[in-house]
Amino acid sequence: MEEQVNRGEHQADYFEPYSHFARTLRFWFVAYGVGAPVALFSNEWLLKKLTETHKLGCVAKLFLIGMGIQIVMALVWRTSMWYQYIASDKPVFKKTCRYKASLWLSEQYWLEVIPDLSTLGLFGWATITAVSVACA
Repeated sequence: MEEQVNRGEHQADYFEPYSHFARTLRFWFVAYGVGAPVALFSNEWLLKKLTETHKLGCVAKLFLIGMGIQIVMALVWRTSMWYQYIASDKPVFKKTCRYKASLWLSEQYWLEVIPDLSTLGLFGWATITAVSVACA
C-alpha cells in the first residue's frame, strides 16, 4: 500500500515531461507529414521523376496514411480524455461503460506506441522512396 502512495505522490513529476514529449512528437509528425510532401512535390524535377517512375502515388499515399493514423489516434485519445474529464466533474459517470473503456484505453501504452511507430515507418518509407528516386 505504501508503494502505491509513493508512486501517486510522484506521478505529477513524471506527467509533465511525458506530456511535453508527447506533444512534441505529435507536432513533429504533423509538421513532417505536411511539410515533407510540400517540399518534395513542389520540386518540379523531383515531381517529374516520381511521376516517371510511378512512385508519386506511393509516396503520397504513405504520407496520407501516416497523417490519417495520427488524426484518428488524436480523436481516440481526445475522446478518451473527455470521458475521464466528465467523470471527474460528475462521479456518477464513472459507472458507465464509456468511462471504463476510456480508462482502460488510457492505460494501454502499446495503443499509443504502435500507431506512432507505424507513422514513423510510413514517413520513413515515403522519404526513402523519394530520395532513392532522386538519387537514381
